[in-house]
Amino acid sequence: MQKHKAETSAEGKKTKHKDEAGKQSQRLPAVRGLTSQGSAHETATELNEQNMLFPKLMNCNHPLDFIVAKLTTREHREEMAHINTIRELSIMDLSNVERLPIISPKISHARAVLQEYQKLIAVQVEVQSDVTGS
Repeated sequence: MQKHKAETSAEGKKTKHKDEAGKQSQRLPAVRGLTSQGSAHETATELNEQNMLFPKLMNCNHPLDFIVAKLTTREHREEMAHINTIRELSIMDLSNVERLPIISPKISHARAVLQEYQKLIAVQVEVQSDVTGS
């Protein structure tokens, strides 16, 4: 089947070119197989998480307003208005975080604020489970 695709895409060219295309397509299935199995996707996700500001809060849809006062000065809060949720900030690429009006050192300060917020959420969940008896 793969050889057929190579022949179809090489239509109108000399037989020699068809054979070369067929040889190339025979080498590609191993690479394609990795992608279809999810291995390449998982690797890409891991790399992306390494470049995210704070992946542990990547599912947190709480408003950024909860922590914006700790991230930046009053004068620069409006410049952060395009970021609506904690999730949006957490998944942001580190190079983009460096461009934000966050108190310096930007990456470590933002991570500290997000980590503090994560701990606050964990305490709230613990208190709620104690109250409800879950």
